[in-house]
Amino acid sequence: MPLLLALLSVGAYAQDNDPVVMKIGDEAVKRSEFQRAYDRNKAAETSVSDYAQLYINYRLKIAEALRQKIDTTSGFRNEYTTYRDDALKKYIQDPAYEDSVVRSVYDRIKAQLKDSDILSVSHIFVRVPQKATAAEKARAKARIDSIYNVLRGGADFAEVARKCSEDYVTAQRDGKLPDFGPGATLREFEAKCYSMKAGEMSAPFESTAGYHIVLMHSRHKLEPYEEKKADLIKALQPQGLDQMVFNHAVDKLVKASGGLTREQVMDKMEKEHTAQDTELRNLIRDYREGLLSYDITKKEAWDKAAADSVGLRAYYNKNKKKYRWDKPHFKGFVIHAKDDKLLSEAKDLLRHHPADWRAAVKQQFTKDGKQDVIVTKGLWTEGENRFVDKYAFHSADAVVANNKNYPSIDVMGKMLKKGPEELDDVRRLVTSDYEDTREKQWIESLRKNTKVEIYEDVLKTVKDH
Repeated sequence: MPLLLALLSVGAYAQDNDPVVMKIGDEAVKRSEFQRAYDRNKAAETSVSDYAQLYINYRLKIAEALRQKIDTTSGFRNEYTTYRDDALKKYIQDPAYEDSVVRSVYDRIKAQLKDSDILSVSHIFVRVPQKATAAEKARAKARIDSIYNVLRGGADFAEVARKCSEDYVTAQRDGKLPDFGPGATLREFEAKCYSMKAGEMSAPFESTAGYHIVLMHSRHKLEPYEEKKADLIKALQPQGLDQMVFNHAVDKLVKASGGLTREQVMDKMEKEHTAQDTELRNLIRDYREGLLSYDITKKEAWDKAAADSVGLRAYYNKNKKKYRWDKPHFKGFVIHAKDDKLLSEAKDLLRHHPADWRAAVKQQFTKDGKQDVIVTKGLWTEGENRFVDKYAFHSADAVVANNKNYPSIDVMGKMLKKGPEELDDVRRLVTSDYEDTREKQWIESLRKNTKVEIYEDVLKTVKDH
């Protein structure tokens, strides 16, 4: 075979190896890209042909967003660049600056410790209020002594800490405190801990906060910087070390750019790194396109549906049967009052102020900043509210505990057995359905104005994993 024909043959094979699966307007979608999207997004039992229609809708949304220049709006740019910059962090680093930050923290720890040990302890704590009476303090002392006796009898310290310690944060960690040195905790607690040996358990002792029992796990000198560095980096991450180092590195790039803005520098870095890293390129592109799709759908469908009160009501009137229910709903108020007289007054007020009931209740039943009556309005099925269960559904299983502050309780309203009484009863559900309807209508209009071609022979070669 002549060399030219051989090259043409190889070129034709390479081209056919990733054929176009569909054209959406001027956009040609290669099979590899469609396969990647299908593998990433397909729901269970979604066929390739069904997903093709969803994919077309998605690409149409993106094209419309670009046509309307959504990608140039400040809202889009702020959200997109925040995500993009976070994705680029691993490529834009300054190890020397990070090392200087971590080393400065290490030096402060070293200066604070001087030559003292770092302590690793667990404790069990019983709180004593600052203005505790003698009786309260005696009860706390009796409790800590009882716990100590249990521990001396062989009980597991971690288990007892979980069950008995009133330091609820450390109790979840078996009583374990973060490692510490001088000046990091209460003076009495610190003095006791520094007097103990590794493996020793203290008798109960008192601090300004209450009573403690301490188990000393270990005590040791501060490790050399190189040994401690990894642990310090890990500890500093939640405090924003990564972001600090990233910002410093970007600032250096801006200064060295010859007049570019921060945004221009980051755009340049995006182009450089996405050209080399396929995974990063796909990650950033997917986020960008997903954000474009969301923003344009919100603008053209969801926001317009939310603002169209006339259309929403017409949709509800046309589809009322869709919102019927198969079990009764109680619609009305749950009322809690300080006495029966106030309860009766509240019911009377609610009968005469159905629209502005909340303001009326607040005005009439608030004294010295405290409410004598609390009213909740809602729509409930049996099992959703124990007060409604007891006073509206008269359920024998409903348990309502006595409330000494609001002992008088009742409900007021009506039972809706077959369906909603008005739009407000199901507004959230109807609004969601109406938004979906408006979105479908909008997509239909996009399809009418865009030529779409699916190459079925190529589509059949897409793998349905």
